Amino acid sequence: MYSYDKLSKGFHSVNYKFIMNLLQAMPVFVKIVDSGNLSSASVELDISPTMVGKHLRMLESHLNSTLINRTTRRISLTQAGKSYYIHCREVLALIEEGEKEFKKTIPSRQKNHNISPRCAWEKYHLTHDIGVYGR
Repeated sequence: MYSYDKLSKGFHSVNYKFIMNLLQAMPVFVKIVDSGNLSSASVELDISPTMVGKHLRMLESHLNSTLINRTTRRISLTQAGKSYYIHCREVLALIEEGEKEFKKTIPSRQKNHNISPRCAWEKYHLTHDIGVYGR
């Protein structure tokens, strides 16, 4: 875990790659719990079941604890899993709230431009090119 003391020592002591992996695994764990099984979570997240399991194993390894008891038919949260689930929901909600607040402070990048083609040929090519550009 990263305590305030570790973070305050400087940027060189923080393993950013691990933190990013942790932030990727948290929503996967939440989706597993919300959907009730790993395969449903993989479909909803549009990632392979193997990757869902990999994220879960990474979290369990990092926490040195089993979060979910798995059988072939169902899953159930352990006590540690219940606690971690609540904290993951809080962390993800804070991240989402922070992003919304940040987006309010930056000017919109979408601008409306009026373009008036002079003839049908220009109109055809202009609308086609803009459509291709927008994809």
